[in-house]
Amino acid sequence: QTGHWHFRTGWTRDRFDYGRGDFSQLDRATTDRLLARAEYDRSFRFSDSDWRLSLRTGAELSHYLNRVDNYAEALLREQRADLYALLRWEWRSRWVVSTNLRQALATGFEAPLTPSLGAEYLHSQTRRSATKLRASVGRSYRVPTFNERFWRDLGNPNLRPEHGWNAELGGEYRRQTQKGIAIQGELTAYQNRIDDWVYWNPATNYRVENLQLVWARGMEASFKIDYPLGRWRLMGTVQYGLTRSSQERVYDPTALSIIGKQLIYVPLHNGGFVGQAIYKNTRLSWQAQTGSSRYYTFDNTKFLPGHMLHNLVVERSALLGKSRWSGQFQVNNVFDALLLNVKRNAMPGRSWQVTLTTKI
Repeated sequence: QTGHWHFRTGWTRDRFDYGRGDFSQLDRATTDRLLARAEYDRSFRFSDSDWRLSLRTGAELSHYLNRVDNYAEALLREQRADLYALLRWEWRSRWVVSTNLRQALATGFEAPLTPSLGAEYLHSQTRRSATKLRASVGRSYRVPTFNERFWRDLGNPNLRPEHGWNAELGGEYRRQTQKGIAIQGELTAYQNRIDDWVYWNPATNYRVENLQLVWARGMEASFKIDYPLGRWRLMGTVQYGLTRSSQERVYDPTALSIIGKQLIYVPLHNGGFVGQAIYKNTRLSWQAQTGSSRYYTFDNTKFLPGHMLHNLVVERSALLGKSRWSGQFQVNNVFDALLLNVKRNAMPGRSWQVTLTTKI
């Protein structure tokens, strides 16, 4: 680091060995990544005004070297780069506007410029409550991964990159009562229109392909409460999501009947609840997750039933000498519910784990 400039360089190696049966023959995957980044970060304050500017710009270069037994080619190399600039404007602690420009470069691909614009407005604020509104719009682009392009028999080296537009609009409300009860509510609506969505298609034995246009839209809502009760502290969070995801155009003219149908394995409704009771150094948590039925045929004629999963977590911490210890006991899928992640592939039933952590 020198002045407002930051320089970083690094090398990482990921190695993964996979086997079945007696593990006498393992498939090995090794990925090396060489990284170099230069970044300029600076803030500008103006004494005679109520606004401030922040600028962050830079470049990142990466070189990938892949040796994977299950790739069609034994050795793969690729170079990638990112040029980016982020400008953030703050005014009177009420408005925050940010714009971002990013230009990606990758071997064999011609990436477009991907801009984004976001704004956040503090509508009202008192000593105990606040209301905030936010909105954003941006262009997206994603180069297919090595697995998607080069996995033997299933990968597709001719995949096109994903590109599209996304938009989001939401709000947040916070309040704290005189008794110390804190509540928070959030509501967000969104939509993504993605051309050439990369997809591992179960109908073709999971061979990778591009879906011409996928339109995902929906909403997310959450409500949180923090309730102090004497020596106890009770906390609860409820979440709900509505996801409507469908193909709007198809490359295959014989598949016109699936236009507008919900994508397979994407539930229309999902939700969750987390309840916690804290007493001194002991925490008890109950987690519940639910999802509606999911189609596993593109014409939406066959589906997997909805599910409800429950997890239980008990955690206790203690200070021993100068070290802090924390022990956790967790039971997953308490009622041993049957959940099929995909057709003929069930998720684990009831299971448990014990975790012991220390900080010195």
